[in-house]
Parts: sequence; C-alpha cells; structure tokens
Amino acid sequence: MEIKFADTFLPSLKKVIRSETWWYKIWDAIRYDIWKFFGNLWRFRKSLWSFRRWDSSYNLRIFRDSLEQTANSIEKYGLEVPEHRLAKVASMRRAIKLSTDHIEDNYIEMAETELGKEVVTKWDFKDMEGHPGFSELLSIETEEEAKDNEEIFTRCTEIEASQWKELWTILEGNKDILGSDMRSWWD
Repeated sequence: MEIKFADTFLPSLKKVIRSETWWYKIWDAIRYDIWKFFGNLWRFRKSLWSFRRWDSSYNLRIFRDSLEQTANSIEKYGLEVPEHRLAKVASMRRAIKLSTDHIEDNYIEMAETELGKEVVTKWDFKDMEGHPGFSELLSIETEEEAKDNEEIFTRCTEIEASQWKELWTILEGNKDILGSDMRSWWD
C-alpha cells in the first residue's frame, strides 16, 4: 500500500505548527483579538452601559443581543441547507422574542389584550388614627374590578411561566421543535 500526500499537506502542517509558537500568538492577538474586542465593545455598548448585577433581565439582555448577532450572521452567511439553517434562525428569533418579553416585563399588557380587560387601580389616602400627619394608602376598587384584576394578574403569571419554559425548551433542545438546541446553533 502506498501512502501519498497532497501538495498542500506540508504547508498546512507548517501553518498548524507555526500557530502554536509564542510569536504567532502575539501576532494573532494584535491582528485579530484586539480588533474583535473593540468591535464587541461597540456592538454590546448599550447592554454593557445599562448592565446591573442585581437582576437577571440584564444578563438576559446581553444574551439576547449576542443571539441577535448570531441569528443575523447565520441567516445571511450560513452554509447549511436552507431548511435547517432557517429553522435554527427561526428558533433563535423566537428565543429573542421571548427574552425581549421577559426584559420588558410586558406580561400584564399581554394578559389585558388576551382577556379584553384592563387593570383598574384606584387608590386613596386616609389619615391614620393615632398618628397625626401620617396617611394610609387604601385600594378603593369595586369587587368586580378586584375580580377582573385578579384574573388579569393570574393570566399574566401563567403567560410569564409558559414563555420562560418555552425559552429554555428552545435553548435546551426539543425533538418536536426543528432548529432548537442551542448547542447546534453554529455553522
């Protein structure tokens, strides 16, 4: 049996060996990594500027912004067959939408739209007995308004829980959702 190598084998092997040298790693950092760093600073500037460590929505905002970059890149430059590539992009876009809903916390508006009712808030201040100069905040909504509010808030909680579960199902992967499983979102 005769073993033959293509003409490009040895130059490729030299390139791989060279990429492990200290001087090439420095060159690579200057040539590529520093520029990528500043590009990422610019890309994520809004999320980084508004980041706060005490709330998960800020973490989710950075994740959402990075997912938008990935979705746009795969949609425009992806090499996969369109059926699979576009299914991944659709899953990413859905995850972006669910993340945005969580960040904006607009579940009450969703519940109001779905139920065709609006939250009614009526408040009044009443002077506290025995505590001159202090007031107590009281809700003065009717029983029907209170019942409608409770229905809206219950539905709001259900929508939030179902969307949160759907987001993690998409990221985790589900055989019923084509293009789900974040681990396969690369091209």
